[in-house]
Amino acid sequence: MSMGQASERIHERQEGPDGHASAAQATSALTSMRARARVAERVSEWLALCDLDFQVRSHGPHVVLGAAGKAIARVTALGHEAYGLSFPEPRGRWEMLLIDTLDEVMADLTATLEPAQTG
Repeated sequence: MSMGQASERIHERQEGPDGHASAAQATSALTSMRARARVAERVSEWLALCDLDFQVRSHGPHVVLGAAGKAIARVTALGHEAYGLSFPEPRGRWEMLLIDTLDEVMADLTATLEPAQTG
């Protein structure tokens, strides 16, 4: 299947019988984008409260923290108020080490990052 054919199929699935996206689908997509943006804001707020200077960006369902252009940690919304904390492995994969509420994940993350930034 070509990229064009795959794109057409995805587009067809997203449209209703009249060729337009349903209101529910549009609302769901907007809600999802807002939720991801809010998680990124909360991560940034935590870092600022701890006087930590890291780059924060949303990447799909993840919020990636970086320094000097390199990803150093990732927070992922897992649903039902659960978040995962992952760190990059040398092989290019991510290893999730903690699943908890966002506040607990950020408390553990900032405790880990503080010595790294001051040292």
